[in-house]
Amino acid sequence: MNIVLIGVGGIGFRHFQSLMNLEHDKINLFLIDVNAEALNKAKEFEKSKHNKFINIVCYENINHLKEAIDIAIIATSSLVRKKIFEQLISTVSIKYVIFEKFLFPQICDYDEVNQIIEKNGIKAYVNCPCRMYPGYIELKKRINPNDRLDVLLYGSNWGLACNVIHTIDVMGFLLDTYDELTVDTSLLDEEIIESKRNGYVEFTGKLICEIGEKVRILFDSEKTGESDYCLTLFCKNSIITISEMNQTMKISQNGSTQVYEFPIFYQSQLTDKIVLEIIKEGKCGLTKYKDTVQWHKTLLEAFSLKYSIKDSSKTGYCPIT
Repeated sequence: MNIVLIGVGGIGFRHFQSLMNLEHDKINLFLIDVNAEALNKAKEFEKSKHNKFINIVCYENINHLKEAIDIAIIATSSLVRKKIFEQLISTVSIKYVIFEKFLFPQICDYDEVNQIIEKNGIKAYVNCPCRMYPGYIELKKRINPNDRLDVLLYGSNWGLACNVIHTIDVMGFLLDTYDELTVDTSLLDEEIIESKRNGYVEFTGKLICEIGEKVRILFDSEKTGESDYCLTLFCKNSIITISEMNQTMKISQNGSTQVYEFPIFYQSQLTDKIVLEIIKEGKCGLTKYKDTVQWHKTLLEAFSLKYSIKDSSKTGYCPIT
């Protein structure tokens, strides 16, 4: 089994930590990062958590790869992700690929990447992992997929552009839908702010999204303050409030409120489970690329119109990651 992880800093390191929990015959794990410090950090972690099933090979360039790859995880930032994928495909064959989100910053990238995926017969997924959290899996059993959901996600400067796709994806999971997404950016703040990640931007204010006729979501990201990130679902007969940070869920119904545990997986606890699903079943619980593309593109189109006010030289583009 040959696995390659491209990008070992940030979220990539969390993927690596989780992969080090794999126990499945003999695994060659190729780590690729242009940053030697990121690779050294991974090597140090490998020494402290030696796994007899895994052989680690580190490269600073994709071109050093020679072996056919079973599973590729591309955990780079979005600006270079398409180029990295194209370089990988031109170097070796791959069977499965997992992309980090937000997928790409340019609308034309989506169809071009899809053409590569289809031409090479690759099974592609996007890492919107909430649908694999035990809490959401249990919540799905409580929700009638035929009911309408009104949803509020509220907090202070929580990375709206980068993270709304997670909530859209998990609402689609709860109601078994990939219906068309509509986006209203009219209530976003005028000022476009710099992201915590260099070279990227973020938005604050309110964003309204609808998934078909089943889901309406109000995203509210305050520019200032210290309000916790909180998700509230208004169902037909109940109000459900979820705190992923505290791993709790409150259900208010018929005049009473019950509090339940809401277990989640951190990325450092999840990637090994995803890979084992692929190995054993030939598929995993993440969203397929072909299913989430329409949602990503609709969001990007809306954000790019807002971003064009700041940079009118570019159309169909917004640097979010």
